[in-house]
Amino acid sequence: MRENAQRQAARDLSTIKALVDLMVQDHDLSFRAAHHVEGAVVRRAMDNRVPADLIDADMVESAAIEQLGKPLGIDAEAVRACLDPIKNVNARISTGDPSPLMLRAHASTAFERLSEAKVAINGWRDRIDQAHADL
Repeated sequence: MRENAQRQAARDLSTIKALVDLMVQDHDLSFRAAHHVEGAVVRRAMDNRVPADLIDADMVESAAIEQLGKPLGIDAEAVRACLDPIKNVNARISTGDPSPLMLRAHASTAFERLSEAKVAINGWRDRIDQAHADL
């Protein structure tokens, strides 16, 4: 099942936002311009039934020329890395992002808070039991 999920994630367009981020960060595009290029890439991919894992630098360059009038000189490996769901998730290490590192940290914090809540609840129960006994 996990392999199927990974295969599906690689083929759908769930990682395409990373391509926008790459164009903004490495090629000094505005988010608006990068989204125009992204939209052209996605439109072509969907029109030609090209899954995300087969989108390549040539497709991005072609879309950039169409949308911006010039190529970006985008790195082929960088495009592949953006669209790789495993690399994409692992690269997301800001608060609230889905990387395993961040999820473990959030889970650890949640378990600590749960333990604290259990101690507090047990204290309340003890006080309620004592109050009943004192009646």
